[in-house]
Amino acid sequence: MISMETQTKKSSSNQPLPCESDYVKKIQKEFERYKCEIENDLATREAEWTEVMNKLKSEKDAWCKEANTLSDEAKNLKSQISETQHCLEEVVAEYKGQLDKWNKTEANAFPPKMISMETQTEEDQEKHSVKDLQKKEQAWKAEKAELLRQIDVMKSWDVQPTSLTQVESSCVRARNYIDQEVQFGLFKREHSWVIEKRNMENQIQELSQLNQALDTKVKDHWLQLQEKTTSYDGNEKAFIHKETDLLRKITELSNKLTEKREQEITWMKDLDALKSQLAKKENQLLLSETEMDAKTMTWLNEKGKFENERKKFEDEKDDLNKVTLLNRLTEQLREIEELKLQQTQLIENNRKWKENFNSYCERKAFEFKEEEEIWHKQKLQLENESSKKNYEIQKLQTIIARLEGNLQRPFQKKDQIEKLQETIYQLQQQVVKRTEICNDSELKQQQEIWTNEKLKLAEECSKKNAEMEKLRAKIEELENALATEQQKCDDLDSELKQQQENWTKEKVKLTEDCSQKNDEIAKLRAKIEELGNALVTEQQKNRDDIISELNHQQEIWKNDKLKLKERLLEKIDKLKTKMHSLKRCLRWNSKILAKLWRMS
Repeated sequence: MISMETQTKKSSSNQPLPCESDYVKKIQKEFERYKCEIENDLATREAEWTEVMNKLKSEKDAWCKEANTLSDEAKNLKSQISETQHCLEEVVAEYKGQLDKWNKTEANAFPPKMISMETQTEEDQEKHSVKDLQKKEQAWKAEKAELLRQIDVMKSWDVQPTSLTQVESSCVRARNYIDQEVQFGLFKREHSWVIEKRNMENQIQELSQLNQALDTKVKDHWLQLQEKTTSYDGNEKAFIHKETDLLRKITELSNKLTEKREQEITWMKDLDALKSQLAKKENQLLLSETEMDAKTMTWLNEKGKFENERKKFEDEKDDLNKVTLLNRLTEQLREIEELKLQQTQLIENNRKWKENFNSYCERKAFEFKEEEEIWHKQKLQLENESSKKNYEIQKLQTIIARLEGNLQRPFQKKDQIEKLQETIYQLQQQVVKRTEICNDSELKQQQEIWTNEKLKLAEECSKKNAEMEKLRAKIEELENALATEQQKCDDLDSELKQQQENWTKEKVKLTEDCSQKNDEIAKLRAKIEELGNALVTEQQKNRDDIISELNHQQEIWKNDKLKLKERLLEKIDKLKTKMHSLKRCLRWNSKILAKLWRMS
């Protein structure tokens, strides 16, 4: 080009030749034509570059929008994760509250075998779901690795700067006639395109980093979910153990209630038997009392007859001999001594009986107090003790009846009467014999002696009658004491009956309480069954919801990845086409520059 300018200057300085001027004109025309073509090409290229820049800006805006959407999605995921955590914490708190309530109350839901089978099936389902998620994660990681590899390939497509600088230098050498402003604008645009390309690569790197951050967040979320599921499983196992303990306690309580009911049934049977025995014994006592009354009436009649006969005999036999009178008096004295001995024995027996009865009453009062204390502690032993007390009361009644019989027993019996009649008959025979033998003088002497002895005997009889009256007074006192003691026994019987009535009332109350407790236990069992079913349904719902959410999120991430892949591939294809077009343009420019160089 320098040589051409020097030649033109020389030709302008010297007179030009006609052939040379024509040649210069042709060259100028061709140069102007090439110049117009180059300017048109530059204008078209500038238009193309502006279109490319606008497209890149629009794509950049789209990428920014996608990044914003991804950040919003990440925020939504964080909020969802926090919501799921809060829901799980609420569910765990509810389950803890239910467990505290079930520990306070007593109830029964499922058998432990069924619960263990359900937990095994749920654990197997969880294992299968975890395996599926692990497989999905591995596939997603493989797809991510492929995307990163494609991005690295795209990064390696960068044009070497040496080729661009060579082209630019050749263009500067070939186009000195073109305005420097146009050349500077083209260089500036090419430099801005390279900068924008690098910015796009940086944005792609940032997007890859965002994908990595999302992957880490997803992994953390998945680990947190696994930890929560493990903690939830641990709480569920603890709940199952507590539920089995409650079932065991409820079974023990039901067994105790059945045992108590069986004991009550046996006690009721024993009470019925004892009542029947008491009725029989009362009937026997009534019969014995009637028999004793009849015997006493017969004895009193016989006694009256004997006294009348004795009076007649005394009136008729005033002239009995001394021997008969002595024998009679000795027999009467012996009988009186026997009666005294019997009376003393009765008094001693009565005293002993009183002492025994008082000691018995004190002992029984102490026993009653102890039994009342024991009744508050163990109400079941009172019926056995009541049966024992009834048996002892029957013994006391028999003893009292015997004592009454002893007191009402007659002083003389039929055998004694017969013996007396025989002795009287013998004495009469002896009197007849002795009247025949003895003389009147002897009889008079004997009569005087007998009169004296009769007076003595009358005095002694008066004394004995006074003693007998005293004994009768004592007997009346004893009878009064026996009556008072019998009243005490009747009072004790009434108290025992009242206690039995109270015991029956308490038994009825206990049976009502047991029935109420059984109803409450049944209600608690129904509640436990309902809560167990609700727990199972909630567990299944929560697991299904979590699995469905994870699957939905994975599907969304897969779709997003596929969309990103497609967009990246489209952009890669566009960049490839642009690179091919740029290479063609560079080749065409190099050819044009070579031609111009040759022309110059």
